[in-house]
Amino acid sequence: MIRGNEHQTQQDDWRHQLAGALGVDVQRLHVFFSLYENAFVQDALPSRIKHLIALAMGIGERTSESIAYHVNEALLAGASRSEIRETVTVAVLIAGIPSLSSGLEALACMAQYEAQQMLSAGGTPVNGIHG
Repeated sequence: MIRGNEHQTQQDDWRHQLAGALGVDVQRLHVFFSLYENAFVQDALPSRIKHLIALAMGIGERTSESIAYHVNEALLAGASRSEIRETVTVAVLIAGIPSLSSGLEALACMAQYEAQQMLSAGGTPVNGIHG
């Protein structure tokens, strides 16, 4: 995992490339990403709840990148497996059958994340899931 200044440098490089590709001023992108980052800061709603909401929206919109990102961020923010499963259930019920595959993708992301965490801690995952 990349941390600190190296992460910030990569982020800045990526934002400059994106601004060039979109033909927009990089400062506009910085404003957007600042709003995005601040939206997930703990406030009236805990960060884990905000990421669970975003996960549900990603499932409804069927966006793989968003699903994987918000599963990982929700877990890092302290969401439980049960909270992720309930979020998936509600999202699929509200968004309908077309989102079922995205809900399954979210559960697979959770299992993959947990397996990676267990392996990095020196354990052995059982069917990719622990606990």
